[in-house]
Amino acid sequence: MMKNKEDKNLSPRNEMDFLREVLKDPFYSQVYTMLKADFQAIYTHSQGIMGLATICLTITGFSGPRIAASSVFSRFSIAIGLALVILSVFFLLLGPIYPKWMSNLKGLELQRVFSIYFQRRDSRTFKYRLALVTLVIGLSFYVASVIGYLLSL
Repeated sequence: MMKNKEDKNLSPRNEMDFLREVLKDPFYSQVYTMLKADFQAIYTHSQGIMGLATICLTITGFSGPRIAASSVFSRFSIAIGLALVILSVFFLLLGPIYPKWMSNLKGLELQRVFSIYFQRRDSRTFKYRLALVTLVIGLSFYVASVIGYLLSL
């Protein structure tokens, strides 16, 4: 992932100083708590998508070849479905699950730090939604391939 020009590596002591600065102001402390909860919610929901993708890939390892061999429709449906499931994981890894530390923005005005973090939250929410839609479409193709398999029996 590309780094912001504002991102920099800080020592643990500098990070602690930055957090002291954020948490000493009651307003920014509340904003920090809210943002932390927002990021945790996005991360938790992303883990659910990762779990569904993992189940899909695991099941495919066992029954995928049999489903794909049953018909041309099933072969293409399972291939498209799996490609979309993997794409959804890709969106998650580049967005909601990719770590970025707030303390890397030390030295900026706190208002600017939180503005950047609201933008990051919104970007991660968009990538989460993109991953969710991609997963649902992928799973739909996957289910279509299973239906094709069952109809070919």
